[in-house]
Amino acid sequence: MKFSSGDFIQLCKENGLYAFGDIKELLKGADSSGIANTIRESKEIPKSHTTILSALYKGGAFLACDRRVSMGSMISGDQFNKIALLDKHTAMGFSGVVFIADSMAHFLTDTFYNMFKRNDGVPIPLDAKIQIVTGFIQSLFPLLSAGLVVAPIVTSYDAKKKMCRILNIDPVGYITDATADGFASAGSGGFGLGAAPRQLVDAGWNPAESSREESLKKLAYLFCAAFDVDSGSGATFYRGIYPLFYDVSEDGIKEVSKNEITEVFNNLNLKQGS
Repeated sequence: MKFSSGDFIQLCKENGLYAFGDIKELLKGADSSGIANTIRESKEIPKSHTTILSALYKGGAFLACDRRVSMGSMISGDQFNKIALLDKHTAMGFSGVVFIADSMAHFLTDTFYNMFKRNDGVPIPLDAKIQIVTGFIQSLFPLLSAGLVVAPIVTSYDAKKKMCRILNIDPVGYITDATADGFASAGSGGFGLGAAPRQLVDAGWNPAESSREESLKKLAYLFCAAFDVDSGSGATFYRGIYPLFYDVSEDGIKEVSKNEITEVFNNLNLKQGS
């Protein structure tokens, strides 16, 4: 039996992993933002069983992820960490292909550390870090046609601006600074939230001015809303396996304790939307 490179693409299609058409079709008369829109609007995009959420609070920000990892229609793990700590003040949550995201995280961690040492311990500007992140993502461009993508959210304390920032980066490296909105989401669960975050804002939630406890509670509510759209992201809740939350601030990055997260989810009153 003979095999060709086309067999891999066909296998991806048969298992629901091939998200887009020919890469040449994506490129016809489109810049990176146009391609990004094509990706977002594609009805063929498979559920990634991933929800990545980030939100500001007064004095810091949260970056959170669900725990489930899938291989096509199969569940390969329920306690995976989809957040990489790139340095003392920068965390990256990722949706997409795990082995690419893992390689990306190792590359960025090593790169940031080496730059920090060469710079005599002077912190690297956040904008420079983001350019390195987008450069890595854009190097993966040929893999887009096979649906082998990574879409990260970077949450970091910006020492220059003396504030936490949230940057949403799509699979072609297009950057959306979500700091002004105070909230960002990624993954099929995140995209499926639709108007839910806006409804919370319309109801009075201002992430940047909210207390730590309030933003944590709102993110927990949004995870439950994402579960309604992408059951893979929240199926572990019933077994007490809740999302991981990281607290980012000027003091650094700390994981929110399991006890605190469990208490927040247990106390949610979803009927009241709070």
